[in-house]
Amino acid sequence: MESKPKAFDKAELSSLDADKVLQQYGVGPVRFAGAPDALYERRMKFDNVVELESANSRERYKAAARAVRDILSER
Repeated sequence: MESKPKAFDKAELSSLDADKVLQQYGVGPVRFAGAPDALYERRMKFDNVVELESANSRERYKAAARAVRDILSER
């Protein structure tokens, strides 16, 4: 007797695809902002040597660009 393959709805399928890709490439969720170890805050602190509250628009732009570059180069 043959068993029918399980039918997945669209949300389950996209979740399974995302899990498969994350497992294949060994990457996980990346915090961009909002945490002390998030990429944007780290770039602002270590590259620009500036606190978030006192950064000008150019320093914020550079920190965001470097954080995005880090994410893209990893993936």
